[in-house]
Amino acid sequence: MNTKLSELDALALKQQPLSDEEVLRLKALSSLQGKMSDMLISRFAQNIKAFEEYMPDIAAHFKHYHPSTALEFFCTENGIPNLIFPDKDHEILYKTDDPLALCDLQAELALQNHVFIGTGYKKEYDAYGQIHFRYLGEAVDAVQIALQNEKSNHTAAELKSCPNAVVVGLGLGYILQSLYERCEIVNLVIIEPDPDLFFSSLHAFDWRAFLHYLKDNGFGINLLIGQTPSQLTEDLGNYYAHHGRFLSGQCLCLVHYANDEIKELVNTLLKDYHRLHAAMGFFDDQLFGISHGLFAASHHSRFLKTDANLPEHMRSLPLFIVGSGPSLDNDIAFLRAHQDQAVIMACGTALDTLYHAGIKPDFYACTERTPEIAQTLDAIPDQDFIHSLTLIAGDVVHPDTQKHFKHTAIFGKPDEAFFWLTQSHGFLKKIRVVNVMNPIVGNLGVSAALGLGFERIYLFGLDNGKAPDCDSMHSQFTTTYKEHGIKDNDGNYDLKKGLMLPGNFGGNVASNYIFSLANRHMELVIGLYKKNNQNLQVYNCSGGAKIEGAKAQHSGKLAFAHCPCVDKQALTDFIHRDMSFDLSLNEEDCKKWCSPLFFEKACDELSKLWIDCPASRVEFVKQLEKSSELLWTLSSNLQTRSASCMLEGTVQTIFIMALNALYHLGNEEQAVLTAFKTVKCCKNFLSDAKKLFKLLPNYILGEHRALLHGRLGFDHDDSKAPPLPPQRSFYPQPPHDQCKVFKKRYS
Repeated sequence: MNTKLSELDALALKQQPLSDEEVLRLKALSSLQGKMSDMLISRFAQNIKAFEEYMPDIAAHFKHYHPSTALEFFCTENGIPNLIFPDKDHEILYKTDDPLALCDLQAELALQNHVFIGTGYKKEYDAYGQIHFRYLGEAVDAVQIALQNEKSNHTAAELKSCPNAVVVGLGLGYILQSLYERCEIVNLVIIEPDPDLFFSSLHAFDWRAFLHYLKDNGFGINLLIGQTPSQLTEDLGNYYAHHGRFLSGQCLCLVHYANDEIKELVNTLLKDYHRLHAAMGFFDDQLFGISHGLFAASHHSRFLKTDANLPEHMRSLPLFIVGSGPSLDNDIAFLRAHQDQAVIMACGTALDTLYHAGIKPDFYACTERTPEIAQTLDAIPDQDFIHSLTLIAGDVVHPDTQKHFKHTAIFGKPDEAFFWLTQSHGFLKKIRVVNVMNPIVGNLGVSAALGLGFERIYLFGLDNGKAPDCDSMHSQFTTTYKEHGIKDNDGNYDLKKGLMLPGNFGGNVASNYIFSLANRHMELVIGLYKKNNQNLQVYNCSGGAKIEGAKAQHSGKLAFAHCPCVDKQALTDFIHRDMSFDLSLNEEDCKKWCSPLFFEKACDELSKLWIDCPASRVEFVKQLEKSSELLWTLSSNLQTRSASCMLEGTVQTIFIMALNALYHLGNEEQAVLTAFKTVKCCKNFLSDAKKLFKLLPNYILGEHRALLHGRLGFDHDDSKAPPLPPQRSFYPQPPHDQCKVFKKRYS
């Protein structure tokens, strides 16, 4: 999302600056207009009537609204209403004789400067055999081939079309007329934090004509009035979930006027906007997740309850959450010395780190559904060490991982199809959910700790980046990245071209998209729980990125010398006995849960929407929206939500490529035809998806290869199924380890 604070006052100065005498003249005119003109009163009545027709909630709220601050309308000789704020030193909203001309200039500059870049995808290597990557790759090819001899940096002014615009700060509404006179904006989001200004716009701007125009053209609008930064991302997310997350992949953002409230909202947009279509998941992952979840439900893994909580004395126990970031090495001595005085949760490869450092964790947090996780567990020689831990995971964790642990505490993932299957088959609101446990395992550690109810949390090695002078991405004790031929700084963690985040103890740390998203998710979930629990204390002892809501604290300054030892057995027994339960499904139950009726119907309904190719960019965007709204309708019904959940990520990802074709190609006919090629990839995906769904509940990641008979999906007239990628071993070198038996080390 490309955003920049608009300097409306600067634009006014470029137009015709007002002299001191002219400012005095304007204020003198305002004093002569103590009451609103007949036109303002009449327009308000007409606008309220229009909102009663289109947005009755808005009409009801503002029909008898009383502004919280003094507002006075005035106009110069041209009769265009402007606004003055008597309580703010008589500040004028539009510092010009002609507010309409000023808004026209701002709209022209915004449209000329907005180049359609947005979100796009490249072909990704598929290590496992997943049809999502096959069909997304084919969609990427279709767009890239069309772009070979084409300039791709077209502006909104050039195309005179925009799928999605966000206007921050409405003012008196004139900017809307200026934008729509120059560009077809298919979807508009208006963010106005000041309800008084929106109320003023109901007197000055012809909302009635504007709303009629939107309806006649089938354009969408979403009004966010009085929004706080904390509400903004959620409300935007709800809008795009309804009309299509693909829309957020191409966004024109215009900041109409600037003040402290607006700046805070824009900062929130800059931090969170990409989350609207980040980590959407994809179809194959959902298939694996259902199979893995059903394995857990039928093999006595235990799921956490919603109606049981830790007693107060356990909530107050100190909990160390440990990741394997490079700063962990600075805290190993502290963790060794005080490992009996706190509960310890190892996140991912931190388990290997703690094992070789002689530190005994109590919980192992795992997010991944991949079979390689079990291989990393097998590489630890002392399997009694593994068996003694409690597995903390989401419901998609791989069966091979589950088998390593006697005790499990599994959360429901509300963005997964399996969770919604449980809700529609007798477990409604019985399984405790985990909030934002992605994109890295450290996110699960933080979210799970908060979800379990711990109130004294300490973070170690959750770096989400590294200091500029640090050469490694992991602790020196992590033998998985040392002894087995795995490069420490592989492509997934390349920070050379990454971004910088504020450091926890000052300065900056190098990060990248995944780690910055992880850091932001930690901030959001900590903020959410702190809002509801004043006793919650989170300390960040990591030497990586700063996490808002977690107090920076060097471990050497933590006062643990005289803390008592924790009764860890009592805690794990309570979680196993009182906070979790066994779903106790049998084989027949699992088969019933995987009935293809709703899923096949959803695939067929989506395909039927794309028999003919739309004639224009605007019509194509509307058709993409229609498909997305069908998915949203399915997600609103408990019986069909799992079907929507399975399809959403892959469909929206391919739709983002369709949007790339529509707005990166200058010739509209070519753009539409190329976008339709990407939709054909989506239709082929839906056809394959129906067949693969019938392989449930046995579509376990890795084992699924035997069910595919060597081919990735099925043949179509315009696409032949490629061979499966070769299987590879996680360890380039055979594991070997000198630490055969775990031994605690206190120094």
